[in-house]
Amino acid sequence: MGHELMGEYLSTQETAELLGIDYSTARRWLRAGKLPSDKIANRIFGRKAEIECKANELRGTISIEETAILIDRAPRTVNHLIIVDKKITAIKWMRRWFVFKDSVEKYLKDREDREAKNV
Repeated sequence: MGHELMGEYLSTQETAELLGIDYSTARRWLRAGKLPSDKIANRIFGRKAEIECKANELRGTISIEETAILIDRAPRTVNHLIIVDKKITAIKWMRRWFVFKDSVEKYLKDREDREAKNV
């Protein structure tokens, strides 16, 4: 690949590191078209600008499992708090929920305030 194009694309390894996912997952998603990519000289490269945009969107997020541990509830309850009660903010990408950590902190503070009022 020419040097002028290097700045526009990411290798599979760079894509994996940027998104915080496993190399094999990044490779599979790039090949399947789940991540924006182009085939150049018989190799798949991720489109840097679009992948960086998604990485920035996911920054500051945690998994459902991590959220469940933080709020001391079952993952099923976390799903309910996201989808039904809308008390925790999250985005769904690639069939997985990414929970915004600041919304979890706000939820915990609100819960503490409610418990303090009930005492």
